Amino acid sequence: MVREGQITTRMSNIASNIENYLKHLLETAPGAVILLQRKELAALFQCVPSQINYVLSTRFIPEKGYLVESRRGGGGFLRIRKLELSREKAECLMTLQRELNREGLSLRELSGVIGRLVDAGLVTSREGRIMQEAIRPAICLVGETAVHRCRVAALAGMLAILFSE
Repeated sequence: MVREGQITTRMSNIASNIENYLKHLLETAPGAVILLQRKELAALFQCVPSQINYVLSTRFIPEKGYLVESRRGGGGFLRIRKLELSREKAECLMTLQRELNREGLSLRELSGVIGRLVDAGLVTSREGRIMQEAIRPAICLVGETAVHRCRVAALAGMLAILFSE
């Protein structure tokens, strides 16, 4: 948890500090929804608003279980919502993503899904690390599309086994 007096100004930590701060706010917010102003958040972390945009666009994405609504301008705001995920929803998510994305999923997208499963408590941290290892990039002679498809199949197989117990 990050408090106002504990904020470090090193660039390498600003994004992590912003992420941790927002996650803490979401954990304590009714309905897991927070409403903020980008300018005030940037002032709190002594950074430029584009740093806030970077954190939102890389760490608060749908694959990781977040919806962000943003309105710019004088009265602009940020609304961040954490999405709930059940076992049934996780299985539906994987099925839907396979159907919608015939090319498979990128490593980044799958890593986000795995992180979301761990965050939701549907798989343990250890199981998540095993999944991450199973989908990590490997030097292979197959095309990129085949690699994406293999990653999805591997993750879907692991989830089927974990959720069948």
